[in-house]
Amino acid sequence: MKNKLFQPFAAIILITLVAAMFLFSDFARAGSIVSWGYDIDGQVSNTPTESNFTTVAAGVYHSLALRGDGFIVSWGKDDRGQVSNTPTENGFTAVAGGSLHSLALRPDGAVVSWGWDDDGQVSNTPTENGFIAIAGGGNHSLALRPDGTIVSWGSNNYDQVANTPTESGFIAIAAGGNHSLALSPDGTIVSWGRDEYDQVSNTPTESGFTAIAAGGYHSLALKSNGSVISWGRNSEGQVSSTPPESDFTAIAAGGNNSLILKADGSVASWGSDDYSQVSDTPTESCFTAIAVGCYHSLALLTPTTLLVLEPNGNERLKEGSDYEFRWEANPFGTEVFIEYSFDNGSDWHTVTTIQDANSYDWQVTGPASGDCLVRITDTVFPGVSDTSDNTFLIYTDDKELVGDINQDHRVDLLDFALMAQNWLTQGYVAIYYFPLNAATNWTTGGQWQFGQPAGNGGVELGHPDPCSGHTGSNVHGVNLNGDYTVVVGGPYYLTAGPLGCNGFKDMKLRFARWLNTDTSSYVRNKVQVSDDGTVWHTVWENTTEVTDSSWQIVEYDVSETADNQPTVYFRWSYEILDDRAYLCSGWNIDDIELLGRP
Repeated sequence: MKNKLFQPFAAIILITLVAAMFLFSDFARAGSIVSWGYDIDGQVSNTPTESNFTTVAAGVYHSLALRGDGFIVSWGKDDRGQVSNTPTENGFTAVAGGSLHSLALRPDGAVVSWGWDDDGQVSNTPTENGFIAIAGGGNHSLALRPDGTIVSWGSNNYDQVANTPTESGFIAIAAGGNHSLALSPDGTIVSWGRDEYDQVSNTPTESGFTAIAAGGYHSLALKSNGSVISWGRNSEGQVSSTPPESDFTAIAAGGNNSLILKADGSVASWGSDDYSQVSDTPTESCFTAIAVGCYHSLALLTPTTLLVLEPNGNERLKEGSDYEFRWEANPFGTEVFIEYSFDNGSDWHTVTTIQDANSYDWQVTGPASGDCLVRITDTVFPGVSDTSDNTFLIYTDDKELVGDINQDHRVDLLDFALMAQNWLTQGYVAIYYFPLNAATNWTTGGQWQFGQPAGNGGVELGHPDPCSGHTGSNVHGVNLNGDYTVVVGGPYYLTAGPLGCNGFKDMKLRFARWLNTDTSSYVRNKVQVSDDGTVWHTVWENTTEVTDSSWQIVEYDVSETADNQPTVYFRWSYEILDDRAYLCSGWNIDDIELLGRP
């Protein structure tokens, strides 16, 4: 009998023309490798630490991994050149590990083999190209052609070469210690080779299998419902301890143990635990590929992180308008499933599934609610998701409401409480309040922008922009990334309204200002009010330089124009009168309030 070194071994099965056995999605995510179990030859401790691998494979005491550029990395036992003779070029598309030899597939379908060659498992490698899958056995190997015919070479001591099926149409192959398997399009399995432990004769006869794996003396198959069947040698529970669940997506067989991937990307193993190859199985999720050696295992960890950026709370979105969902996904390209809720997460409604993007233009869908959330989920790993930090508002009416103090498009008890507070402390009611937590529908011209200022500018005069709003992050401002452009032109307006002010008098406009500007001979800045949007009355304009270095609360009497008016408009402007004007950071405004007495 041959030394046991050559008998229990892991075959890595490459599934083609059907859903990939190792990968959960249509694109191969790069990841890092986790190894565990027997480490006498560095098959665990010498595992590479990079994070750009796309699949893994294992021999008896060595391992392989394929990088995103098709370069192969090998490590572990090297007594037959199975590591040191690894090809150095890149561009390979698949790898497989045999007992003490390995295989790789080139883009043209040619097969390259290296390592131990006592039975011709290297020297008899077919020279043709066009193969689409490979598998490495104890001392033999398999390759699959596009027409589904199988080529075998190497050791034939148990007819694992001579009894290779001659028909075409197979869609997957697997090689065990001295036996092999092939999968037909209808999901039936054909086995041949050594049958000492019924690893051939007990092959299931039903159809509907989607993946196969061959170990030392046992085999596995994955059903379309995600359940697993095992047969063959059961000395270490590698058959009887097969998990009964039906949420598995990939399988791999080792010497006397097996490994499976669950739908959530976690790994389960069973069978021999002589070297903790079962008990040390990692508990994380987000694995996408697995491989088993004689007494060691490895898995490809491709974690995903998701972060919802917008909407993330307190936004106000009008039903029927267009809004851009934004998120961060690592890695970029992650396919995500987008949902929204209008009842604070009790029920979720599908928006879309999208890949290779970090934004999506959504046509806002009702019903109107102030308890809306967005949830974005990784379609591969459903446990990886993120939800808006706070609720946002969807409303149906674009008309501003008198008394809507907190700008949630509802007049409710909270608004009345805010009115009462303002009345008691100031004698005035805040009829409208714009905290600028979300974008307004105000019209803009020139370099007026909405968002968070960058703290830049003030090159020639005054001070830079702030780094955030007076409260919160956002402002309305002129060039939020620095100074305004000194080119004669304008005036350029930021215009708000119409706002209904019926029933209110002694009106005042109050806001937080951070303004830096040249004198009015060079740059003219104004605040104006109108009751019809056509005739405008100036309530403030600069005459000298303005150099704010902090937020200033300013207030202007607009009663002459705004008292008891059904429509009131406000606008802020800047006008470049001379191209010799100093470069300045310009307007920043926040926390706009319209005050009045009932």
